[in-house]
Amino acid sequence: MKKYLMTMFCIISFSAISIYMVYFQGFYIPFPKHSPLTVSSTISENTIRIKKNNQYEDFVIKGVTLPSGIAGYRNSDFAIDKETYLRWFDFIQKMGANTIRTYTIYDSTFYNAFFEYNQNSSKPLYLLQGIQVTDYANNSKNDAYGKDFYYSLKKDARDIVDVIHGKKIISINKVKGSGIYSKDVSPWVLGYIIGSDWNLDTVAFTDHNEHPTSFEGAYFSTSKDATPFEVMLAKVMDTLISYETAKYNTQSLITFSNSTLSDPLESEEDSLSQSNQYVSIDPNHIIASENLKSGYFASYKLESMNSSFADTTETRAYLQELQSHHKMPVIISDFGYSTSRGVDDITGAISEEEQGKEIVKRYQTLLDNGFCGAFINSWQDSWDRSSWNTVHAVDKTQIYLWHDIQSKSTGYGILGFRSNENTINGSKQDWPSTVQKTKHQNTSIYSFSDEKGLYLFFDEKDMKDKEELLIALDITPKSGSKQYDTVQFNKGVDFIITLSKQQGQFLVHSRYDPTRENYLSQINGENPFINPPSKDDTKFELATQLCKDLKTPLDSQIEGPTLQKVFKTGNLISGNITKNSLTDYCYSSEGLELRIPWQLLNVSNPVDMEIHDDYYENFGVIPLKIKQLYLGFGDSKDKKISLTSFHFNEELPKHFDEYLKPSYSIIQSYWRDDL
Repeated sequence: MKKYLMTMFCIISFSAISIYMVYFQGFYIPFPKHSPLTVSSTISENTIRIKKNNQYEDFVIKGVTLPSGIAGYRNSDFAIDKETYLRWFDFIQKMGANTIRTYTIYDSTFYNAFFEYNQNSSKPLYLLQGIQVTDYANNSKNDAYGKDFYYSLKKDARDIVDVIHGKKIISINKVKGSGIYSKDVSPWVLGYIIGSDWNLDTVAFTDHNEHPTSFEGAYFSTSKDATPFEVMLAKVMDTLISYETAKYNTQSLITFSNSTLSDPLESEEDSLSQSNQYVSIDPNHIIASENLKSGYFASYKLESMNSSFADTTETRAYLQELQSHHKMPVIISDFGYSTSRGVDDITGAISEEEQGKEIVKRYQTLLDNGFCGAFINSWQDSWDRSSWNTVHAVDKTQIYLWHDIQSKSTGYGILGFRSNENTINGSKQDWPSTVQKTKHQNTSIYSFSDEKGLYLFFDEKDMKDKEELLIALDITPKSGSKQYDTVQFNKGVDFIITLSKQQGQFLVHSRYDPTRENYLSQINGENPFINPPSKDDTKFELATQLCKDLKTPLDSQIEGPTLQKVFKTGNLISGNITKNSLTDYCYSSEGLELRIPWQLLNVSNPVDMEIHDDYYENFGVIPLKIKQLYLGFGDSKDKKISLTSFHFNEELPKHFDEYLKPSYSIIQSYWRDDL
């Protein structure tokens, strides 16, 4: 009996150790390979080619990036289920796309769904699989040869190969997906892309440290002009190809992420970065050896995406120079247009219909200039993001629970999420069943809130006949003015909204203006904490957002020597949301319907109803919890307006329906020949 138990113990121990070594650690014995090397995709004469029916065909990437997030969850939660992935794959392919891109190793649900979809499809989707370092490693401005950067990339390079070939187990972690990866999806893998958005300070710091400036591996080497960062990239790519070749007798295409902020072009005026470029990453400095039977190509993320120069002579010249510089095929790994209300450049927001038109225009421009295709950023909206010019204004730990439409980063998707289908259209018939109602003078005011903001409906049939409507809002007890122009209020007011059928404006009290407190020094060089506005100052400013510094002369909202521009986000758009997704308010025969985005109200966390506390008492944005706001309205000719209370007592929605934006059908029509 003891011998039997000892034998069983040895067998179980050996099995456990074998599973751990093979599926957790990637252990393998490099036996001699007798079958030919499997190469499903390759490069020929600066063209990407895919193997179909035992022969290679030219392949132009019609791609879309697929983030790992869904409304109501963090991207790192990997909360998308198999049924959703299968449904999205079908939508993506029917749109005309042939390739999807992932940023990192996703959970096993994604690869299981990808395998099942392609197994049951007569026409497969291909995958450009990414690996990337953590945000901490990328943005902590450490050396790229550190443990959390270079060694992490090398480990993930081996891990992703095992994932793709269905021989990996990854335990739960905070960085990437987890699960049992048992599906071999390698037949549909176009290739691998190393990295995402490199922190340029990290690149510069690495290049100025003492590191090797040359490398010669089995599949990649570097030229004499290579930088330490480029050497690091060559080493990671060599690790990945070596591992896949030795273990699986397979090779796939490979590239690394680059952007127009770090392009290798020398002429500063031709750069799309719109800023002084201080680092350069040149794919030509990394040389593929004859052992690489698949291929190596260059990829770039297009920065400064806005409609003002989508098809200008400057842009076309830049793209031509970028493409012709390289000795290999070039693709665009990331380009897109956000439909968020908020912006980070002076050209302004675009509607969901305009999004599709701009994407089609840009994609065609890329093809006309010799690129081998591009990936649209992105398939779905990502709420778990904040833009560089709004990060100060929101609670980053809670942003995935609501849609901050003032942040440009949240609206790049072709597919969106919403809890209410039709607002703002001048009717409350499609409002949720639970709303608040109050009486103000002779007008009934209805309100509710959702993931985007606060909605108001003024139930008065002759509302549209008023010359100009004035709405006053008091949200913080810390400051506010009891006067605006010639109008007096019974409470200190923080926001003024003026509306007519032609135009509307959202004004913020000077003391409660987040742009002033956070960015005044960037705008005109003044310290915002020297002589700040008084708590009862009578001045109101049009709400603004800080913007990227563009080359062309632009009007600034703030007078004086301007260092950086602002966008007038307080200008409100009148119309109907069924015709223009950027509509803020709508007059109708029933009354007036208005939506105010949470961030415009200085709400940093609508889940717990936290607003910005007094900036100048706290030297920054500190949360302050409230339970109500006060609202009053009248004609602009009124001398006195009284404010009444509105309570926040309903929870934000927790269920969101997905919908295809109008851009989907526009892209589908453009790519129709490939359906």
